[in-house]
Amino acid sequence: MSKPVKLNNIKPNLNNPRLIKDDKFKKLVKSIQDFPEMMEKRPIVCVTDTDGKLYPLGGNMRFKALQEIGYKDIPETWVVLADEWTVEQRNEFVIKDNVGFGEWDWEQLANEWDAEKLDEWGLDVWEKPAEVDKIPSKTDLIEKTQLYRRTNFSYVSIFKKSKTGVELSKIKEKDNEYMDRFIFVLYENIKNFVKNKRTCVVCPPPRRHKEWNLAQQLVLGIAKYIKVNTDIELFKANTLSKFNPDIELTKELIFDNYVIIDDIITTGQTIDKCIELLDNKNIFVFCLIDNN
Repeated sequence: MSKPVKLNNIKPNLNNPRLIKDDKFKKLVKSIQDFPEMMEKRPIVCVTDTDGKLYPLGGNMRFKALQEIGYKDIPETWVVLADEWTVEQRNEFVIKDNVGFGEWDWEQLANEWDAEKLDEWGLDVWEKPAEVDKIPSKTDLIEKTQLYRRTNFSYVSIFKKSKTGVELSKIKEKDNEYMDRFIFVLYENIKNFVKNKRTCVVCPPPRRHKEWNLAQQLVLGIAKYIKVNTDIELFKANTLSKFNPDIELTKELIFDNYVIIDDIITTGQTIDKCIELLDNKNIFVFCLIDNN
């Protein structure tokens, strides 16, 4: 007899760019309720994370539907592992497995995926609705400091995503007019966490914006307000993708406490990986803008 898989041992893939809206999701839930045997033929394709948890490459919405139905355990045959795949193969599978179904989150695709690869894998990147370009992510820059809890970490954010205000793409631009304010509000929030000499303020690794990276500039700016250890190059990103990010340490960890400063947090997978690499140190995470 096969060993059942506990559903709480599977964590959602927050970086899956495929969405099923409310009415279609309800139909998916009902289809599994009516015909659970379908899961034998369309299992959830997972990979094992470093903490032993599983996260789906394919079947993310089926996994959510099982949660909605109330499953606690599922048959082992409803899950298949793809741990032997490379990062490139995993990324390719996510796209190919979803071509032609559901709806695409075009904003996330544009931010997290390579257009040439999407086209190569069978997704027509030119079918993007024109109105997507008219609704960029924004923030009203009203301070709404709040603690959020994710699967493997918690973080404090200062500003929230909003329907009106400044486009997030503008905030990431070099020498934007809000930098002094950003640095000050972050300093006000972290100053009580950086008094110890055994503390270092760091940031996630840059990917696309290596010449001028907002997170790095925030760390350097905070150092002007308070004498503190900083390191903007502690982490190195080996790929551009934020999906299952390939990140490594560039040097030995010599501090007891680390404060991670990020500019804009969306999926949280990059921060999650950085925390893993910090090897059980005391960690505090602060984010300028929560893009959820």
